[in-house]
Amino acid sequence: QTIPFAVLPTAEMPHTINPENGFFVNANNDPDGATLDNDPMNQRRKGKPSAIYYRAPSGSDGLRAGRITRLIREKLDAGEKISISDMRKWQTNVQPLEAEILTPLLLDAFDRASEPGAPAELAALAADPRVADAIARLAEWDYSTPTGIPEGWDHTDVGGQRGPILSSREIQNSVAATIYNVSRAKLVRRTVDATLSNLGLAGVGSSDALVALIHLLRQDPFTGVGASGVDFFPAPAGLAPADRRDFAILKSMADALTDLSGDRFAKAFNRSTNPDDWR
Repeated sequence: QTIPFAVLPTAEMPHTINPENGFFVNANNDPDGATLDNDPMNQRRKGKPSAIYYRAPSGSDGLRAGRITRLIREKLDAGEKISISDMRKWQTNVQPLEAEILTPLLLDAFDRASEPGAPAELAALAADPRVADAIARLAEWDYSTPTGIPEGWDHTDVGGQRGPILSSREIQNSVAATIYNVSRAKLVRRTVDATLSNLGLAGVGSSDALVALIHLLRQDPFTGVGASGVDFFPAPAGLAPADRRDFAILKSMADALTDLSGDRFAKAFNRSTNPDDWR
């Protein structure tokens, strides 16, 4: 023992025996929810209630575990057995669950901005042909993130060897993944990071910021105001909360497209304005 604190006994560590659903999944996420309230030290030990139950300050956001759980359930719901080959395939799955959660919100924001009578700020973004093209690509995306180039490794490579021809589907999925990821990063910075910075606070880790963003975007009804009472979608000030949300989403995408074709990604894409190059 190298620390001056009690070590949790094995019986008090997270565990399960013969769970009702027949399996359990973990991908570095918090297995028992001790950190979900942002306070990892407010639980008490079962074996010693006077002592704090503490394992770690945080865990992964759980989205990877959520993807694996979906893949397992799809197989079991079809009445099929799970093989070692299935487990190997799922281990290399490259479909981030957060993309499946957030992409429909991007598409919905564009649809609302395209409607007659939409606020001018939103209509201008919807009328941007670059944004319209990006939205069309995301609408066809299967949420996978292949390289789209001959070099490197892809989960579809057989025996680790790249085939001689790249499919157009893989290329388009690669481009969509690029657009999504850069747009998402812009949206996190525009909302979570910018708001905390304006309050003189340090940012949070990327995983925590992403979870916060998802919680905010899925508010019903949407207010943009978090549990702290702070509005993370304050601009443009004259718009309703839902319109400010859609503006943040689409403006983040427009800014991402500008970056992808400009100096910030010049080493990768040579300032190309053709999205097919953004693999």
